[in-house]
Amino acid sequence: IATSLVYIVLTTTIDESTIAEGQFEAAFQVLPGAASTELSFQATLKNMSLGAMLAQVEDLQDVSGTANGELAVAAAGDKFEEVLGSLAGKLSLTIESGRIPESIATKLGGNVFAMLFANAGSHDMAPIRCAAFEFDIDNGVAEGKKMVMELDDYALFGDGKINIREQQIDIRLVPRAKDFSLIATRMPLRIHGPFDDIELDPVVGEGLNSLLTPI
Repeated sequence: IATSLVYIVLTTTIDESTIAEGQFEAAFQVLPGAASTELSFQATLKNMSLGAMLAQVEDLQDVSGTANGELAVAAAGDKFEEVLGSLAGKLSLTIESGRIPESIATKLGGNVFAMLFANAGSHDMAPIRCAAFEFDIDNGVAEGKKMVMELDDYALFGDGKINIREQQIDIRLVPRAKDFSLIATRMPLRIHGPFDDIELDPVVGEGLNSLLTPI
């Protein structure tokens, strides 16, 4: 960690620090102002542990893989709440070599019929072929611009927001089967709740509509 003060601008850099079994590089600047303090933050994530990042999400602690990404945000304020409420910037994230428990993959895939016969105690793992996420951050709210994850039998497409200011998440995931059939009808899922108690629930209404449409 290196810190410098030049023309009242306080700059802190972190070079190749190990965090959550991966690498983290960052530059953090503080610019004192008459009205409020201005902040800027840029970070690069390299081979971060996906399991560590999802440790707070119910039933997803066994997910494995590595995440890489970029984060660039700016904010202003003299209080923590003010800083969170003014955050603006972008976040991009990709996942490589990921694996997810087969029982969770079945739930995420929203297969109405397969979920009835899924073995919750199974130790089989399903590969994550690829995944990419992009968020625009404005006034402390990160809105998903791209959320896609591809597994063997289906792909997940997401939309929604992460309210950093209020520490709440509300994201909807819509699974699309690669080979259509009535048996493979998919039910959307919703990830929602406060950061310390995130829940994963099926969106039953949309799932029933999807089931009835081909009929």
